[in-house]
Amino acid sequence: MLTIFTIPKPFRGHNGIIQKNALGSWMALEPRPDIILCGHEEGIAGAAAGAGARQAPDIETSDYGTPLLSSAFGNAYRLGKNELFCFINADIILMGDFLAAIRRINLPKFLAVGQRWDLDVTGPLDFTRPDREAALRQALAERGKLHGKSGIDYFVFPRRLFGEIPAFAIGRGVWDNWLIYRACSLKAPVIDITGAVTVIHQNHDYAHIKSPEGLLPAGSAADPKAPERANNLRLAGGKDHAFTLEYATHRLTDDGPRAYLTPRHIYFRLRAVPMLHRGLGFLLLFFKAFERLVRVLRS
Repeated sequence: MLTIFTIPKPFRGHNGIIQKNALGSWMALEPRPDIILCGHEEGIAGAAAGAGARQAPDIETSDYGTPLLSSAFGNAYRLGKNELFCFINADIILMGDFLAAIRRINLPKFLAVGQRWDLDVTGPLDFTRPDREAALRQALAERGKLHGKSGIDYFVFPRRLFGEIPAFAIGRGVWDNWLIYRACSLKAPVIDITGAVTVIHQNHDYAHIKSPEGLLPAGSAADPKAPERANNLRLAGGKDHAFTLEYATHRLTDDGPRAYLTPRHIYFRLRAVPMLHRGLGFLLLFFKAFERLVRVLRS
């Protein structure tokens, strides 16, 4: 039914634990998806072999050695056994409700996305245990936190929906928001499935962007991700092409996708028009002026 692909970090330390947890949750889905691990970092080959997944070791990188999203998509399309794909971050746990939700989307083209739940997970999880999901849901009720609409960690879509993918550096921002923009530009329904699924992000540190003085502010001159973040923004066509979940056009119900008709969602659908049609770009100035006025009135 579904091909899941991801770009893991090295399988060592806490990152190794949470990535194995995520992989275990994907393996437990029924029917079991086709799984592709992209890259040749430490432990990927062993993790793929142990999970009955496949490794795509040849992945293109930026000048800084960061894997490129375009290369991961190319590997998935080349190796994937299904017509439906899910690109997902390697620390994300999926529950049994995930595939059930996707089955309710009977559309020729779409992009399914949603919010995640953040949870501290410090040790290995056994997804062969029948009570594993119940235990995780209890942990979420006690200490989980629903992440905001700007963080997007999974994308479900039919093969070739996006066409050519720019050479975004993974983990450097913008690329996830651009995928929503791209789907909107192709007039594909963007379906928010937050209410239908429980998707868990396992909290982790950010040691890969720390200086000796501590965590660097994102985008600062000293941030090692800054040049790649700037290049991702350029490849996306600017910050106006960085759409959040606010731009979702539909929500998933028990009866399938239904158009979002709340005042807030209608506003964002109207706001998207000048960003999707170049000749109407001047209208964006009115939306931005209105938003500045709202901020002043609230302050």
